[in-house]
Amino acid sequence: HWSDLGLALREVRRVLKPGGVAAFVDVLSPGSPLFDTYLQSVEVLRDTSHVRDYSASEWLRQVSEAGLHTRSTTRQRLRLE
Repeated sequence: HWSDLGLALREVRRVLKPGGVAAFVDVLSPGSPLFDTYLQSVEVLRDTSHVRDYSASEWLRQVSEAGLHTRSTTRQRLRLE
């Protein structure tokens, strides 16, 4: 729901105490343009405040650019009916 993910992550970095830990849980874009378009459409229909589901690589890049370090990532399949 952040309109600017990079800005939000930089704010997390700013307020996180040294050695602190932040955890983020979000739906990831599947990477395929066709599936991505479908998922974004479903998300907007489900929640009009939805901005974007980012791919894992987009998340990792923006986390790194914000000055944060990734300890681990975990994926779980989310079934859409």
